[in-house]
Amino acid sequence: MNAHAITSSASQGSVGSYAARLCLSFLLILVPFGAVMAGIVPSELSRPAIVVLCVGQVLVQIVWSLHPGTRKDQRENTANFVCTGLVIAIMVAGYFR
Repeated sequence: MNAHAITSSASQGSVGSYAARLCLSFLLILVPFGAVMAGIVPSELSRPAIVVLCVGQVLVQIVWSLHPGTRKDQRENTANFVCTGLVIAIMVAGYFR
């Protein structure tokens, strides 16, 4: 095993961190769905709540899956993060349209 493989696997996280990420992802999916279906959130606030939680879900997936950074070997991930930011901006702008 070379040094790159060791540092690469060490930055990915443990099984516990993957389980926490999975639980947070499910929570960010189920909370808005449950809030809308149960009628907990007033109808005029349901769309903004869904948009906010959707953006949170996308950010969680990007940060914990791609591990964006500014190091030279992570510039491609940073470009993906910027493109994701543009997609989020388009989604939010579509909400206000």
